[in-house]
Amino acid sequence: MSTSTTTATVSPLEPTPVPGCPHCTLFDWNRGRAREAGDAVTQANMNDQIRRHPHRRFSDWRAQ
Repeated sequence: MSTSTTTATVSPLEPTPVPGCPHCTLFDWNRGRAREAGDAVTQANMNDQIRRHPHRRFSDWRAQ
């Protein structure tokens, strides 16, 4: 009887969390836990959350 283990692979195209953002930090932590557990669906979901999480751009800070 053999068992197989599915592991999630790390894509070089994964989004990078914004330093200092508590939301991105949490998403990144959850992504790491999902990767360790081999949960590719949650890992992809956390990548989407990081990618879509709104952050103010430099141009948003200009005086109106």
